[in-house]
Amino acid sequence: MGQRPTVSNRKSLRKTGLLVSITAVFGVLFLLLKPSPDARQEYEVTLLGSLGGDEWRTIATCLNNNGDVAGYSGTEAKETHGFIWNASSGMRDIGSLGGSWTQPEDINDNAWVVGHAYVEEKITHAFLWTEEEGMIDLGTLGGKESVAKGINNAGVIV
Repeated sequence: MGQRPTVSNRKSLRKTGLLVSITAVFGVLFLLLKPSPDARQEYEVTLLGSLGGDEWRTIATCLNNNGDVAGYSGTEAKETHGFIWNASSGMRDIGSLGGSWTQPEDINDNAWVVGHAYVEEKITHAFLWTEEEGMIDLGTLGGKESVAKGINNAGVIV
């Protein structure tokens, strides 16, 4: 008899009075928004879906103040691509830098996404994704690899 599925990924963070819990349970990813103790708002659980691969491979990594979510998900081609999700347009693939892995790390209130992606297998470069420009390779600072971990609303990338 098979083993019962359990929580495979859980991450909590605070942004603007929200406690965000990202949990994959029984092969389904949910984004649970609960008010923090000092907030008086109610939220509901939303199924984010996938980019065509297994839903258990969908991981939300960041959330902005407008409710846009970024993360990564498996594709039908067995690759892992970054996504941006919002209530009006659902999940959209933000692509890659030519390799098989893309991982968003942060999203600002302009819905600009930063993270890292393979440019070739096991070699990552930092990227910036915007609706207007798509995914932009930010290169390195002289080394072989780079990672972008955060972006503010002025567009400053760390």
